[in-house]
Amino acid sequence: MSFLVTDNDIANALARGEDPEVVKAIEYATLSPLTVKPDVDALEALRIMKRYDISHLPVVENNKVLGIAYARDLVFAILDHVPVGKAVIADSAKPLIEVSEDTKVSEAVTEMVRNDVEAVKVGNKLFTIRDMLYAVAEGEPYEDPVSKYANDKVIVTDERSDLFCALSLMKSNKVEYLMLWNNKYVNVKDLAKVVPDIVKELLRFVILSKKDVMLKGAIRTAGKYKAVIVVEGEDELRKVLDAIGGDVEVLVERG
Repeated sequence: MSFLVTDNDIANALARGEDPEVVKAIEYATLSPLTVKPDVDALEALRIMKRYDISHLPVVENNKVLGIAYARDLVFAILDHVPVGKAVIADSAKPLIEVSEDTKVSEAVTEMVRNDVEAVKVGNKLFTIRDMLYAVAEGEPYEDPVSKYANDKVIVTDERSDLFCALSLMKSNKVEYLMLWNNKYVNVKDLAKVVPDIVKELLRFVILSKKDVMLKGAIRTAGKYKAVIVVEGEDELRKVLDAIGGDVEVLVERG
């Protein structure tokens, strides 16, 4: 039996008053988590994450876990395919709850779980789920003040910021959260849910066919591949693949 423990699972344990050195990981884990094969592309992995509202996907082959795919890594990997001017970050924003500097880590985490957020404001700093992990691993979350682990690397932007620009800002500064001027915040996991829908019709696909293809736009060639067809958008890709019926290789270009 396999199981997966995430940062949110640890947060739930803390919010319930569990001792992180005593409670068993499996008590808060996801049993038999959803997995993907190594050949699943980043965009499809993001679609799966959005569909099931998750942000981690174990990569498995022959019943062996090869690694974990994270939403942040996937979206940063295909950032060049995210169009400018197609979406803003406002719809992904969540309220930024403020706690005092002497609030205990466990109390801050309880507020996060209760309000379904992954960050709270501590003065001019942010305390996030990631910071909670350091508190659990290195300190005493039921005794330590949240200010001890809050991160002062805070980037502030406008909720009207373009999605591509916001993600680029996160990637270049190696952060997963942006604070917004209207006392809200966004995180990369929520922004990643927007990416699949706006990217899918902006990809250009090059179809290399090993057999002659009598379709409009097909370029006949000699050698291993008999024809090359370039299409834009996944809907067109599916139509052409259905018409050809196999013996093809598909390459992806930026649209």
